[in-house]
Amino acid sequence: MSRDLTVGPEVREAVGGEYADELVRGPWPDDFTCIRCAGEGFISQGIPVTVSAVTHPDGVRITLQHATCGPSELTCDDRPMPAVGDQANLTPILRRDIDPIAACIFSASFMALGADSPWGDRTSLLAEALLADGFEPVLGNPIEEFDGGSLVPEWLLIYDDAVRITSRTGAVVYEGQEPVEVTDWVDALREQRRCLLIAGEGIELDTDPMLGLAAAVYAGRVVAGVIRARVIRPSGTKSPKRNRGSR
Repeated sequence: MSRDLTVGPEVREAVGGEYADELVRGPWPDDFTCIRCAGEGFISQGIPVTVSAVTHPDGVRITLQHATCGPSELTCDDRPMPAVGDQANLTPILRRDIDPIAACIFSASFMALGADSPWGDRTSLLAEALLADGFEPVLGNPIEEFDGGSLVPEWLLIYDDAVRITSRTGAVVYEGQEPVEVTDWVDALREQRRCLLIAGEGIELDTDPMLGLAAAVYAGRVVAGVIRARVIRPSGTKSPKRNRGSR
C-alpha cells in the first residue's frame, strides 16, 4: 500500500526539500503517534498523515498527525527544543554467542533537525550531540562494527530500580523503568561493565527491533558508541523493556 504523507510548502522550506522528499518517499518513518489525538498507526498502511514543524532557537522539531486531526503547518516556539530523553524509547538487545555483547537501542520519538552534519544540510540534533561527544555514524551492523570499540568518555549506563543513562556533563539522557525478565542482558552488563548504545530518531521497535534498526541505518541516521555500565541490582533480577516516554 502506498504512503499518503503530506508536507506543506512552509514545512518543506523549514526542513529542506531533500529531507521532505525523504519523509514522503519512506520507508522511514513508518509507525507514528499522532501529536494531536495520541492515536498510533503505520504510514505504510496508507493512513493519510500530515507533517508539521516547530522552529526553535536551536533547531526544528518535526511532528506527525492524522490528516483528519490537522493540516501540515509551521509554527514558531522561542523556547529551546524539548529534551530528547523525555520522549524516547529504550530496547535492550543481546548478541548471544561465545562472547555475548549487551547493547541497547535508544530511539527518540520525535524528529529534531539541526545543521552542519556529516549526512547533509540537516540531520538529527540527537545525532549531532552524540557525535560531538565521541559517538560515530553507523554504516552497517553496529554490533559487528563496534565490537571491542573504545569507550565514549564519561557516558554511563546504570541499572538499578530503573535504567539511567547519563552524558559526559552528568545530564540524565534517559531514565526508564518497567522491568521484565531478561536476566541474560543484565548478566552481560554486570560481567562486561560496558554497553553498546545505538541511538537515532524514529527507529521502529514495535515488531522486530533489528529490522527497524536496519532501516534507520540505511537512511543514514544512526550513531553508536560503547559506554560504561554499572549494575547495582543483585544478580538474578530483572532488566528493562522498552519504555515509552511522553510523546
